[in-house]
Amino acid sequence: MKKRKIYDLHKGWTSLTAEVLYFQTRLRYADKHPSKEMKFLKKRLSKNGGVALDVACGTGRHMFQLLRDGFNVHGLDASGDTLKLAKMMAKQEGFSTKFFRQKMEEMNVPNRYDSIYIRYGSFQIMADRQKAQEVLRRFWKHLKPGGQVIIDIWVTYEARNINLVKKNPEPEISEPVDSVSGDGKISTKYWEKNLDVLNQTYLAERICELIKDKKVIKSEMHRQTVRWFYKYEFIMMLEKAGFAKIKLYGEYTEKPATKHSGMISYTARRPE
Repeated sequence: MKKRKIYDLHKGWTSLTAEVLYFQTRLRYADKHPSKEMKFLKKRLSKNGGVALDVACGTGRHMFQLLRDGFNVHGLDASGDTLKLAKMMAKQEGFSTKFFRQKMEEMNVPNRYDSIYIRYGSFQIMADRQKAQEVLRRFWKHLKPGGQVIIDIWVTYEARNINLVKKNPEPEISEPVDSVSGDGKISTKYWEKNLDVLNQTYLAERICELIKDKKVIKSEMHRQTVRWFYKYEFIMMLEKAGFAKIKLYGEYTEKPATKHSGMISYTARRPE
């Protein structure tokens, strides 16, 4: 086996991680029973109508479920590997849509949208606060007047006083999935470390290995620094970018977020 290659996930889900993400996308697309997360997203998008942009769309985990249900959605991602798989799936499923390969902090597409959403904490790979602010500015720029943004922010356990940190954290080990080529299975180990409560960051790492005939033929390390944002900090960032009518929802419900909410969905609008 060759030396393990190290990837920066800020540049997008690449190589073996892209294949794992594609497997998850296929799995969720095949399930006709929408998750609580998807029900929440569909309700928000339905109220606005028009065309939505899925930022950090990856292989289309949310996008294809929406397209299947009649929504008009475009996708944007920094990774060529994930977009290649997303385009392949769009062709296989007969969907006509648009994909853009761009970093979210450099987003500059020729469209203005009724809704822009970024799901499940993907915004938080913007560990640099200035880049995070620039992302919000570009979201505002790419919305039509009255358009909405939907951003999920994951609040780490420690920030909610749930102390799960260990000096040597045990990795989460996922069930191996089939590679896209069919040439073996991909195993994934994931863990978080280097928690910095003052700077609101931690380091997320995952090892992906391609296994064939019980032998590891390819091994990769994927890393990313993740930042979480607190309530008033993020509200001020949204306001600075020009957004108004800011609301916070907890755990993909219609209930307001509380101090116990692990996932907070911020919704805001570009003024008319």
